Parts: sequence; C-alpha cells; structure tokens
Amino acid sequence: MGLFYYFHYHPDYVSGKNIEHYSLIPHPFDFAKTGYFSDVLYHSRNTNARFYIITFGYEEAWPQKYCPPRVVDRYHLHFVFEGEGLFNGQPVHAGQIFIAPANQSYDILHSATHPMKMGWIGISGRESEEIIGALHLPQTPVIDMNPERIDQIRNIFLDVVYAPHPDVDLPFYLFGRAFHVLSLSGASSSREENPATSNYTQQALNYINVHYMDDISISDIAKAAHITESYLRALFTKELGVSPREMILQKRVSAAKELLRQEEIPIATIAESCSYADRSAFAKRFKKITGLTPAEYRRKATNK
Repeated sequence: MGLFYYFHYHPDYVSGKNIEHYSLIPHPFDFAKTGYFSDVLYHSRNTNARFYIITFGYEEAWPQKYCPPRVVDRYHLHFVFEGEGLFNGQPVHAGQIFIAPANQSYDILHSATHPMKMGWIGISGRESEEIIGALHLPQTPVIDMNPERIDQIRNIFLDVVYAPHPDVDLPFYLFGRAFHVLSLSGASSSREENPATSNYTQQALNYINVHYMDDISISDIAKAAHITESYLRALFTKELGVSPREMILQKRVSAAKELLRQEEIPIATIAESCSYADRSAFAKRFKKITGLTPAEYRRKATNK
C-alpha cells in the first residue's frame, strides 16, 4: 500500500487551458486494482519559464503492469533501480535510464517476474529541448547509469518525494536535485560511437532509436542527420547493408516480438504502438519479415 496524491485538472488562466495538478492530500492507493503505487512531488507550471522541473516521482509496479501508449507535454527521465521491462518495446533493466521525449507516444510494460521500481523526473519549459540537447545526453532512448551511484540516486528520489521541504524555494530545490541526479548517473558522459559508422549514420541511427515507434519519414531522418535523403540512403547501404526504411521496420518488428510475448496486450494495441493504424497491414508486414503472423508468433513464443 502506497500513497498517491490526488490528480485533477484546474484552469491555467495564462494559457486558457486545463492543466494537470496533484494536490497535497495523500490517500491510500489501491495497489491490487491499479497495478502500482506512485508518489509524486509536483511543482506548478511556469508557462513563461525557459526550463524547469515539473515533477519528481517514485513508482513500484506489479508483475506485467502495462502502461498503454500515452503522450505528455514534457520530457520524462525514468531511472530504474530494480526489476526489468520494456520501454516502447525495447528491453530495460535495473541500472538504466530511459527517456521519453515531450509530445511523443510511449508505453511501458513491466516484467512478469521482476517488475520495475523506478524514479522519474518531468522536465518542461519553452526551451527545454534545446537545453536538454546542451546537456550532451546520448541520443538513444536507453542509457546505462553509473552502477556505483544507483543507491545514492535512489536515495535522492526518496528524499525529494517523501521528506518535507517547508523552508526551501521549491523551483530552485528541484532544479538542483535534478542536476545532482544527472551528474551522479553519468548520463551526460561521452560514449564511444560505433567505429564502423560515420557520424552522419550514427546521428540517423540515434534518431531512429528514439522515434521508430512514430510515423517517421526518410526526410525526417535526413533532417536529423543534417544530410540529404539520397546521401542518407547511400550511407546506410554502404555502412549497414540496409536502407533507412528497412532499419525502421527491423526496429519495429523487434519491438513487436517482445510485446507479443505478453499475452495480455491485444495485437491491435501492438500494431498501433508500431505505427500501424490497420491491424491487417501490420500482420502482413510482420509475416513478410518473420514468416509468421503476429498471432502465430504469439502462440509459438508462449508455447500455446
């Protein structure tokens, strides 16, 4: 049994929109009904700010808890302290960070035997994308944490979320705590690029790794790598032996395979997660690559 802050909407008179808000009145949360408990320290929005920390949260889930595709208007950095699961179909485990960009769909599936315990930081602001880019975080959705600092990072989350902070300026406090977490995690340290690929190809792969579940085009990838579409195709053929489109399909099929092993997720939902609005189109493409329909693959993978 955990504590969860009441969630409701209230009008933001600056933007004229309703925005989410967590009250400071905790209540017992029904773990068995919802599949997790989650405690959140929420700081009200500042619509004029260039960059600010909007939430610190801590969550523990039950086995096979599935958080269906959602889109939020902020960056979410998730720090996994225990367990394992899937983020947009990509495996994640204890000691890793996975990053959900703002305004893009993502889903989370917890392991059937080792559900995740994790903290998260929500980051927003008018220039959040540019500022996050300046932090030199690796342009991949999953990053390894410094293994020697995991317990220390977890303790920061527990302190922020659960300890009272009556005498602090909350925006500056959360800002400092967030960057302390990042400095300990090693997330912004340089990582060795694949020596077999050019910098342009690596930038394109980074973009695909983050956006492969979205409806991206070759033009989108080329723009992210700052090259023309024809040069992008030539680089992929020369260095990777596949086209950019084929690389996207490989990533999506790999994600679909992982999701199909989880029997509680409908195939239609998996198809939508892989950017297929039409289940039949998804099944046709999946069979062309694997030789099996999604239903056949699920039966074979689960021995049923």
